[in-house]
Amino acid sequence: TLELLNSQGQVLARQRSRTNAFGLVNGDLALPANAVGNKAKIRFALGEGEETLAIVKVGRFEPPRATVDVVVDQDSYRPGERLSAQLVVRRLDGGPVDGAEVELVAIDSQGAQAFRAQGRADAEGLAVLGGVIPPKLSSLSLRARAETPGGLAAQAERAVAIDNGGLHVW
Repeated sequence: TLELLNSQGQVLARQRSRTNAFGLVNGDLALPANAVGNKAKIRFALGEGEETLAIVKVGRFEPPRATVDVVVDQDSYRPGERLSAQLVVRRLDGGPVDGAEVELVAIDSQGAQAFRAQGRADAEGLAVLGGVIPPKLSSLSLRARAETPGGLAAQAERAVAIDNGGLHVW
């Protein structure tokens, strides 16, 4: 059963669903008009007391008006090496965003910040940021954020391969 709950736990909508061969559920839950701007919970009850709960903020979809891409300079990195990433900020029509404020945050597999760098995109919408790969990492995720002078925000994330000299299975 798939249910939509308000912040007080009252059921707003309910739909009986089945998992597909991959264990995924697909469903449609009608939102009341007064739900926009509020937090809601989506609960999937599998039966036998098993359930999963997700908290979501209900709002109108705002399509992105800018994008940011992260391009790294190597296929993999070793601890102690400097990672250099080019952040490419574009409008949806493909044109560059001059002067966008950009930030690159590297997050390790435990969710801790490995390094953070900030800068500004040039007239071509490019900014080069980076940091040093800390010791004893097994994986690293790069999170990029750009905010244009007009207030448009864009985000991107990409995984980075870390080579600790051991056997790796991808």
